Amino acid sequence: MRQYYQFNEQDALDFARYTGYSIKQVGNELFFKTCPYCRSSKDRDKFSINLKTGQFQCKRASCGAKGNMITLAKDFNWDGLSTEVRSYYNLDRKQFRTFALPKGLTSRNEAVEYLQSRGISKEITERYKITVKKDTNNILVFPFLDTTDSCITIKYRKTDFDKTKDKNKEWFEPNCKPILFGMAQCADNGTLVITEGQIDSLSVAEAGIPNAVSVPNGAKGFSWVPHCWDWVSEFKEIIVFGDCENGKVTLAEELKARFTKKNIKVVRIRDYQGCKDANELLRAHGKDAIINAVNNAEQISSDLIIGLENCKSEDPEKTPAVSTGIYELDKVMSGGYRPGELIIVTGKRGQGKSTFVSQEICNILNHHITEDGKTVYPNKVFIYSGEMTNSTVKRWIDRQLIGGKDLQEWEINRVNAWYAGRIYAFDNTNIGTIEEVEVLEVAETAIEKYGCNFIIIDNLMTALDSGSADLYKMQAAFAKKVAIMARKYEVTIILISHPRKGNVDDFDNDFISGSGDITNNANYVFCYQQLKDMPADQRTLIVSKNRLTGKLAVGPKALKLKYSEDSKRIVDINSEFSDIHYGWRPDAEPEWDQGFLPTDDAPF
Repeated sequence: MRQYYQFNEQDALDFARYTGYSIKQVGNELFFKTCPYCRSSKDRDKFSINLKTGQFQCKRASCGAKGNMITLAKDFNWDGLSTEVRSYYNLDRKQFRTFALPKGLTSRNEAVEYLQSRGISKEITERYKITVKKDTNNILVFPFLDTTDSCITIKYRKTDFDKTKDKNKEWFEPNCKPILFGMAQCADNGTLVITEGQIDSLSVAEAGIPNAVSVPNGAKGFSWVPHCWDWVSEFKEIIVFGDCENGKVTLAEELKARFTKKNIKVVRIRDYQGCKDANELLRAHGKDAIINAVNNAEQISSDLIIGLENCKSEDPEKTPAVSTGIYELDKVMSGGYRPGELIIVTGKRGQGKSTFVSQEICNILNHHITEDGKTVYPNKVFIYSGEMTNSTVKRWIDRQLIGGKDLQEWEINRVNAWYAGRIYAFDNTNIGTIEEVEVLEVAETAIEKYGCNFIIIDNLMTALDSGSADLYKMQAAFAKKVAIMARKYEVTIILISHPRKGNVDDFDNDFISGSGDITNNANYVFCYQQLKDMPADQRTLIVSKNRLTGKLAVGPKALKLKYSEDSKRIVDINSEFSDIHYGWRPDAEPEWDQGFLPTDDAPF
């Protein structure tokens, strides 16, 4: 039976608890201290839900969000409604906004004139349906159309931007799916030219070159990749025409890492002729310069030889690291996990290796990749578990994030929303025997398509353990492959390995099941276990290999940890389990967002 939604006052209260914002009731209105849409810290108590009707509204003029509880469930992945209601309203599928382009949409004169000043003709402006906002002629509107001509994303650009007065030069409509600009205007699947800015892709199109697209959110924004992966993969080759900065072309390295199986070329530095980007080149040297740059693009070097002068001179200890969440371990590792490293975790059977690693997953998700002290993008994790179902893995992680055995539904819902799109697992429900090659190939896809920068493998050694006399060689060969993968993609890989069979009380690197060649490929080797006569709530962590600095934690210097059976949390011996503060909690402020800023009305 179809279950139409009928508002219940408790739903509004549950949603308030889900968001974590402070509330107060005035008459029939439930006011939120902060609007969950615009999250403004200037105007308080502007967002409210009517407790009689379930309708909500933000009274900030620059936000104006409004709707009902179904709208909130869609926009915030809120799982507070019944299964029947969620099914009827299709709420279990992540929702993105779309926009209806007016029939007969024409580019307004202000848009045409501005783009003509940038060397873009009226014909190209109209082909890409670029206009200005209906009531603000100094704000360009860029519609991002997919291959079905549906308007998926809208981006704005202030044509008279003044950094001394204006907060943003460019921004997006909120809750839009990030896709490439220009997909609908592409003609075939031959050569795809990818630029950094929208006006740059228009410049390539102006030169008569088909299949010119641009990334939505700059050289560092690759949230579009999962949504455009299949479409981009159909092209025979990719030409990168990014911005020329400091002797390098932006986008090139990241696209090479994300589409390793594609033929990728890059515009030569000399063909920029001293210009920064495609549009500057068009205005300075004309269409022929654009055509020449595209035609002369060179294959990214694949001869495995690179001039040392092109390499960064970095102190490994000063490379940005992701904290392990365990203070004493961070000290041993000079900060935590770094890209390109292989960490092997071992320990006696049944003493919590997987629990330790799932705790590390929680800590990894709670931190972000930074450059120059600024957040660039969140960590993303891919998990292969050879011994537990994905449901069990998820329950373990949820339990550690929430901090208890008895999990409330609202807590799980909020945790799910917090790590949505940042943690992926190998789907082993519909296949038989797992092969080493399959796991590595799927891990590569997780890295390239979804941007995962932490790979957890627990425990492929089980899949390899076929009783073969060459088992040790197989394990060593696999460890070498994942070490190469870590360096190739500049990701961190944590590999869980069983110890040798038998009673082994004294740990060294040969304690691991297999030959010493396995640990030879690792940057770090950890052993997590409970020693004899150790209290039930204590564990020890040995660091027997540290390729970075050589600093170890063995014997009396082994790290002492505290373990909670209820929450499965692991902390330093002198820390408290409640000291862990994960970003999903209502009192935690988000550390990052995608840069989507709300606008006050429809653009057309």
